[in-house]
Amino acid sequence: MSVQGNNRTTRARCKAILDSEEAKGREAQARTLAFDTDLTPEQAISVLKTGTKATVAGGVFAAAMAAGGNPKVGGGGDNESDTDENAAKRIVSFHPNFKRSA
Repeated sequence: MSVQGNNRTTRARCKAILDSEEAKGREAQARTLAFDTDLTPEQAISVLKTGTKATVAGGVFAAAMAAGGNPKVGGGGDNESDTDENAAKRIVSFHPNFKRSA
């Protein structure tokens, strides 16, 4: 096969992988399979089917982080009824010029 014929074959292979329905949402993986492997389009598409789609802005990492849930965190202790005024008093109490009133 000529170089020109080989180039056409390579372009057609890459196009088949990148334009496949399975590549949608998996664009980075599709590019890797198209440009960094010698897999046939059928093999590459089979691999793409097993991959996770990036459904959240930011890609796969952001999707994984969003799926994990977030713990409820607070400023300390189990005192959920703490007021802003009490918190301010605690903070001020650490200042060296603070004098406690009786």
